[in-house]
Amino acid sequence: MKDEKPGKENNVVYNGPSVDEVCLLDMCKDTGIGFFINRDSDEIIINNNGVEEKYGIIKMFPFTSERKAMSMVLQHPSKDKAICYVKGADSSVFPMCEGYGGSGKLSGF
Repeated sequence: MKDEKPGKENNVVYNGPSVDEVCLLDMCKDTGIGFFINRDSDEIIINNNGVEEKYGIIKMFPFTSERKAMSMVLQHPSKDKAICYVKGADSSVFPMCEGYGGSGKLSGF
């Protein structure tokens, strides 16, 4: 949403249920890495280092207490591949990763 303060009308202010997510979005915007532009039911639009990119939404897996994670599968805008982004506690996400041997670390990194 837009900042309503005088002189800051062009600033974007992120709002959401997760303080971590809002802080991550603010950090990306403030450092110039990129920023979120828009999202609807079909795509997400971001600015990535000055380039607008549109990612098609393939599938969303909402957070559940069983998985303790949420995931989103997106179509890469310029490569013929899908990307799966996962958010959750490392104790929940690591076991879902290929190469995880239960040691608390991913092999090959």
